[in-house]
Amino acid sequence: MNLLTEMIRPGLAKIAFLLFMVCLFKTRAYPIDTGADFLKFGIGARPSAMGEASVSLHSDVTAAYWNPAGLAKIRRIQCGAMYSEAVKDAFLNFFGLAIPLKGLGTVEVSGLLLYIEPIPVTLTSGETSGKLKWADWAFTLSYGREVMRGLSFGLGFKAIQRIESDPIYGTTRGRAYSGDFGFIYEFPFKRGLNLGFSLANVGNSLKMEGEIKRDDLPRTIRLGLSYSEHSWAIASDANKILDDQWRIHIGGEYKFKDTVFARFGYYDKAGNVRGETYGIGIKLKNYEFDWANVPAGEMVGYTRDNRVSIIVHLGYAHDSP
Repeated sequence: MNLLTEMIRPGLAKIAFLLFMVCLFKTRAYPIDTGADFLKFGIGARPSAMGEASVSLHSDVTAAYWNPAGLAKIRRIQCGAMYSEAVKDAFLNFFGLAIPLKGLGTVEVSGLLLYIEPIPVTLTSGETSGKLKWADWAFTLSYGREVMRGLSFGLGFKAIQRIESDPIYGTTRGRAYSGDFGFIYEFPFKRGLNLGFSLANVGNSLKMEGEIKRDDLPRTIRLGLSYSEHSWAIASDANKILDDQWRIHIGGEYKFKDTVFARFGYYDKAGNVRGETYGIGIKLKNYEFDWANVPAGEMVGYTRDNRVSIIVHLGYAHDSP
């Protein structure tokens, strides 16, 4: 096994580098619109405060969104939730339950909901006929495992649905299914230095009932490096969504006595959304409370967005496999 590990590890680093270079030179300058755009929003206050640079970090229940391989080292049952007013008059909510299976990795179920407050529909006569209702949600089943020392893999399966209810045309639904894949490689020559890669939202197009048009899902490639010591961590990602250009995300975290966490970062996203990110976290026994403030320039009515998360740790920690 040791010989096999030594043969595989150098190859993984080369493959990841070549994959990054191929994707880089295939970049187009202009992004295209996609269906299920709510999947583009960042999930979790901690990664959001760190500039959404999370692909190479072993983290918490939010790893199912960034890179399912990040679930591999969860040792206790985790239950987490996030709330955000991502768009004016709309609410983005996330929940996740991660369960480590001793010696078999970690499995997680999670959900993401974007609910828009009903919009009055006015007829040409000036009368209101009712309200337009619209909601997007995604249900994800994820799995992450450390397959050998220093190498973790993860997979995810996602069911996506959009529901539109119009007082004139009735209720229509659109469905799509997609998969996620990722790995995290811990370099043996420098403890704390990680390479991460993920490919998310790869699946069929979203099509509403009664319509011919199909909308592509926001397929996303993430590649990044991170380095962590006992009390601090820094991370940098290069992200690409469909035909948009590669965009840089950077972030860092410093913790005080494993209780108070200060976080900062910067990102550049499509729609002229760029700027600094920051936030704090507090850990009290089995509870983690996190807050982040991030740029939201493409959202009507807001220039910045607040995200609040809570994570509860349950049960006893498992030993490393």
